[in-house]
Amino acid sequence: MSINNQEANHYINDPVPKNVSKFPIHQTYLTSDAEGTGNGGYKFKCPEVWSSARSGKKSIAIRSIYLEKQAYYVNFRINTEIMYVLIYHMTPPDTPLYDFLESCQAKFKEAVEAYNATQDEEHKVNYELAYRFHNQTLTFMVLSGSSLIPFSITDISNITAGSESLNIFLNQPKNYSGSTLQKTTIEFNNVWDRLPDQLHFHASFIPFDNYQYLGDLNDYWNNPIIYQDPNTSPLFNIWITTDLKTPIKILHEHFIFRFTFIISSESQYKA
Repeated sequence: MSINNQEANHYINDPVPKNVSKFPIHQTYLTSDAEGTGNGGYKFKCPEVWSSARSGKKSIAIRSIYLEKQAYYVNFRINTEIMYVLIYHMTPPDTPLYDFLESCQAKFKEAVEAYNATQDEEHKVNYELAYRFHNQTLTFMVLSGSSLIPFSITDISNITAGSESLNIFLNQPKNYSGSTLQKTTIEFNNVWDRLPDQLHFHASFIPFDNYQYLGDLNDYWNNPIIYQDPNTSPLFNIWITTDLKTPIKILHEHFIFRFTFIISSESQYKA
């Protein structure tokens, strides 16, 4: 269950950053408060009192970024022309992708052994579930020796539709349907493996500018990086990578972003 801003502010009780001005404004945002940029980024609107200050130097300090972790029930069906395999998998919040994939391989192997136990020698199969994970792209294959076997991945309750639970776990749109057709390889893009050290954050005021590397998930900045407002936009931009280069949008998790907006002591406020 997603928490709200008030609960997040209580949950993350950071002290005031060192050496800030007379007017610090603390603000906690959730992923749901952000406007998506379409390329894996998030735009956050600065607080009104900070935006409306008519004079004085304004800046922003990023304090901390946390992930509201979720467990997932991943249930899907792997279909071949000869047999199908049901995969039931309850994944704790910190389950690495490789652990999940190895478990799927083991369950697939068990299902093949159970199928072969009901067949004579002529009709037994030597199917194996294989995968490749490279540059955030996950590829599934079903092998018979060195041959690729056509297969599909579907929901358990609806074998004509892709598995929504698998899509969510692999960071795909819920309605992703690329796995419903019989193919020899099935690819999922922008997959991440849920480990904290795999998520990196970059930030900037100006869209399409060179985003400055900020840090990693669960980092905390008591002496935070200060960004000066160029007064071109009340929006502050953050995007996420897993390789320090390519933006990746996490679709089905919630982040908590904590900022301190700073106004210098000589600032004046509108009436």
